[in-house]
Amino acid sequence: MTEDQQKLLQKLYAQQKATESGIEIVQERMELVQASLNSHRRGLGVLQEFEGKKEGEKMLINVGGNLFIDVQLASPDRVTRDIGSGVRVIQKLEDAKKSVEETIASLEQHYAQLAQQNETISNQAADIGRRLNDLVKQMQG
Repeated sequence: MTEDQQKLLQKLYAQQKATESGIEIVQERMELVQASLNSHRRGLGVLQEFEGKKEGEKMLINVGGNLFIDVQLASPDRVTRDIGSGVRVIQKLEDAKKSVEETIASLEQHYAQLAQQNETISNQAADIGRRLNDLVKQMQG
């Protein structure tokens, strides 16, 4: 193994480790965004269940994990929404639905960007892997 080959091997190995780390980071972010998307979609589904319901009407509300609560609606046209840092606002049902739909659209766009990043980094990792294999074959031959 020549000194140049050894330096190239070390460089490619370092690049491979960096891209693997980058892939892990992007995939973790994708999982977080997906979890947030799932939560917002469930919330939107619950809001959609309230459409057309009247005050005093009884409903079975899915709280997740196949658990349901029997409730009597006090204000089905009003929603209290957490907007961050413990700040809550009261909104009309339609306004809350619109806000959640906008958040879902934004999260979907962010997820798509992360997926593109993941693909780009994965392609880089594959290229580095091919270059490493070629170098090893060259050194053996």
